[in-house]
Amino acid sequence: MSDTFNTIVSNWQGVDDTPTAGSDNLVKSGGVQNELALGAVYDVSAKNPTAGPNNDGKWESLSALLSDANLNTLIPTSVRKGGMSIRFVKTSDNKYVQHRLISNVWSVNVNNWTESLMSKNGSSSDIDFSDENGNVILSVIDGYVVTKNFNSKKINNIPPKTIICVGDSITQGQTGYNPINSATVYAAYPIYLSEMLGSKANVINLGAGGQSTTEILARMGWEGIKIVNGFTLYGNQTESELTSTVKSVGACNLISTFDGRILNQFLQASQGHPECVEQMTTVYIRNIECTLRADLQNAKLYIKRKDAVAYDVTIRDGEQLSFMDKGSDPDAIYLICCGYNGDTPTLTNDEYAEKIVNAVSRITSGKYLILGLSVYDAAHEEYITGRNTVLRKYFGNRFLDIHNYLSSYESFYDQGLTPTTDADISQERATQGVISDVAAITAGYKPSTYWRDAYIGGSVDSIHCNLFGYTAMATIIKTKMSQLGWI
Repeated sequence: MSDTFNTIVSNWQGVDDTPTAGSDNLVKSGGVQNELALGAVYDVSAKNPTAGPNNDGKWESLSALLSDANLNTLIPTSVRKGGMSIRFVKTSDNKYVQHRLISNVWSVNVNNWTESLMSKNGSSSDIDFSDENGNVILSVIDGYVVTKNFNSKKINNIPPKTIICVGDSITQGQTGYNPINSATVYAAYPIYLSEMLGSKANVINLGAGGQSTTEILARMGWEGIKIVNGFTLYGNQTESELTSTVKSVGACNLISTFDGRILNQFLQASQGHPECVEQMTTVYIRNIECTLRADLQNAKLYIKRKDAVAYDVTIRDGEQLSFMDKGSDPDAIYLICCGYNGDTPTLTNDEYAEKIVNAVSRITSGKYLILGLSVYDAAHEEYITGRNTVLRKYFGNRFLDIHNYLSSYESFYDQGLTPTTDADISQERATQGVISDVAAITAGYKPSTYWRDAYIGGSVDSIHCNLFGYTAMATIIKTKMSQLGWI
């Protein structure tokens, strides 16, 4: 790591082909790599040992290097590119300093370059991970992993990823028959995604069946909520009736501030996944922290302030109620699936996509996937295909075509399943609308092997999935997040 050859061991960084315990290895995803050989870092001093003000391959600063009259020779046009890294030896201390170009095109403006943490800290690592005894066993140097006396069982400083699954009943999941052993099982794609990722991730299920796109985004704090008719917010922790007969569109007291859509199924969140119910209880009016309670039997929603003040507060028509913004986690990954339940008034495809665009702009981490809808019969084909088409148009690589995977033979082979043929479908099941997997794939529909209760008693539910269908969803989601480098 010195600018001149010497035999001092501490000035050398080990790079070998096989990471072994007790060695210092330079490792990049996909195998062991040498960063200079790959051209990831261009060594100006090594390439130009007699250049510079003193003809010794050294410069005092990045500004001095970039303003050198011989820059075209020092850093040839052929190697210049946005995002590149360079390093050189400083005149004052004879030590390497490294800089990365944060612009997507070549630039000689020093403001478009950033000094690496390795240089700033005067240390060989950006991040250190230690074992239980405090010994450094792994360091990250500019994106490379350097192992030191490595034992994978001792890494205890890498926190799990937080993955937040947002949606309706497709996310919440349902209880149905297990197609393997006929027992009942609660199935949801977040469950199987969590099992696949293990300790790498904390998967949170914020699904609530029956909710529209507007209602889902509002309870995430991504759309504001306007109170149509004012009410009295009582003191002494006494409940106030926020809205009556909320399942009736005409009497609904809550609308979106984004586009005026009605939130007439807000009570449904009280029947959502327990993690969703928990995050639905706290709301704010005039920065007053309050608790919501749903009375499902009488279809009413109640609100109560959390503090113990004795006085009442008059809430006027048009004032806002809001949930805490749940997109503020700087590292979380968000999986968003909504649109199966209609809004009031009905959203056009572009209005539907624009609502989601507005919502994801609130996600601090910038890490989100929009999960497409799955076509399950001819009656809903036009609606769902339209939704998926506009999502692909607006979100590009962040749109995950769930239906395309579910309705493919690949999804069956990934789980070791054999698609059914017409001969496998009984007359009874056929009269209930169950068709073979081969026929469904040919027609472009979700195969019946993935339907909830598709083969064993009860009613046929082609909208929701059983454990096979939700496992397939989790599989393609995990693959996509891995491709994006998130997990």
